[in-house]
Amino acid sequence: MKLLRTCWPVLLALYLPAAQAQLIWQPVAAASDAHRGHGGHGKRPAGKPFQLQGEMSGQPEIVLYQPDLSSQPLILAGNQVSVRSTGVNNYHALVARQTTATTESVAIRYVYLNGKPSGHSPSELLAQPLSRLEIVPAPLPREHRRYESRKSYRFEVRFDQQLMPQQPIMFSTQAGTRLDLLTDDNGILALVLPEDFAEIKKGRRNNRPLEWQLTTYIRDQGVLFNTSLSAPYHPSPANWQRYGLGLAVAILGFGVGLGVNRRLPVQSRRKAK
Repeated sequence: MKLLRTCWPVLLALYLPAAQAQLIWQPVAAASDAHRGHGGHGKRPAGKPFQLQGEMSGQPEIVLYQPDLSSQPLILAGNQVSVRSTGVNNYHALVARQTTATTESVAIRYVYLNGKPSGHSPSELLAQPLSRLEIVPAPLPREHRRYESRKSYRFEVRFDQQLMPQQPIMFSTQAGTRLDLLTDDNGILALVLPEDFAEIKKGRRNNRPLEWQLTTYIRDQGVLFNTSLSAPYHPSPANWQRYGLGLAVAILGFGVGLGVNRRLPVQSRRKAK
């Protein structure tokens, strides 16, 4: 992973028009769990709700790709869409596309839905071209896992299915972290997700995830292509596992010491003192 230093101000000036037109998927905040847990009447929305952020001229095309690569159109209500269960289990791809004579802006988000076994691997969905310019996880987190801070993840940047070496990418998080990066000579980005949570509590369920985004763009034959990939990430479990392990070792050591002391004859215990 390389940082753009001296050349970045020039590239950033070229990037700004693309960034302004960039579309990005973000989750819609649900009603408070505490409110529902204390007799509140808040209802969870049907499906998983997402909102499309960015400048929109007209109605973008919204498509949900299923694990078997079949697809279904979705319609935005304002700037929001609800991804309902398709009846099959595995990753689905939520794609928004807005096209003009001079631009194509795409937002991609991989959404895990529950259901019956699909019989298909996520690698099939990742190999499916979703747009001319894509940022593709290599690979996606496994079932029941998630993106976590401190861990390294790989992504490919493809244009017309060809890997893009030394391609500028902007990384940002909901917490305000921003990194200006490049793919390597093979068109691959290796990225360690930052641990930029304001507060980390013990236990995964006690910590709300934050959002990260990767965005990039390219010009080809007078057309500006830009694309984004977004997903949630969670604090590393090492934050509370290390504490738990240390406490367990301390308790075990105390217990062993107490047991040995009880086995010593009275005289030996007095000598030890």
